This record gives sequence, structure tokens and C-alpha cells, in this order.
Amino acid sequence: MTDSNTSITVEGFVVGGTDSTVQVVLPPYLLEFAQADVFAMDELPPLPLQNTAVCVAARLTLRRGARVMAMRSAAELESRMWIRRRPFAFVTRPASPELCGESAYAQREQDYFANLGLES
Repeated sequence: MTDSNTSITVEGFVVGGTDSTVQVVLPPYLLEFAQADVFAMDELPPLPLQNTAVCVAARLTLRRGARVMAMRSAAELESRMWIRRRPFAFVTRPASPELCGESAYAQREQDYFANLGLES
């Protein structure tokens, strides 16, 4: 077991790795640690709108002085880590907007004006 003198705990999103490395997003960075420096990795409950197919929320216990094998921007990954909700107006909009002059639109418009006693 580890104690606070020999380890450090971080919470982030595990996004991948290899047999010898672990990749963790600590926004806005993507850090890569040596697998040998990871004492424990505990899965945390997913956050609202988190895309669990891309990342897993986790608490990592690292050896104090753990080597950061690589560090880069996580911007590209972050765009896929969260499920984006579409506004109601976009979800309910027809796939192709009706244009003035289309026969179905023109007929509905003519019926509307006729119901109001107006001529089109």
C-alpha cells in the first residue's frame, strides 16, 4: 500500500495508453505517464454529458516524482469527450427547409389565406 509520502493522487480522464504508458487528460493538457509509476487507477462515476466511449473518469495514484513521458494540448480530445446537446429548434427542424413556391407550401399558404377570407 502507498502512503502520502510516496505517492500523489490526481483525478482526470483516462483516454488510452500502451503496455508501458497511461494517457490522462487533465484539462487542458494530455499527460502520458509511465505505467510503472502508476500505483493504482480507480474508476470514478462519469460526469454529466461525458462520452464514456472516449474517456473514463479516474483517480490515479502515482509514485511521487512520476515521470511525465509526454505533455501536449488535449483540445482535440476534449471536443470528443463531451456529448453535445442540440438545441430544440435544430432537433425539430425538418431535414430540408421548405421554400416559397413549392407546391405543398403554396397550397398550405393558399388554404391559410382562404380560411382568413383573404386572397393570395
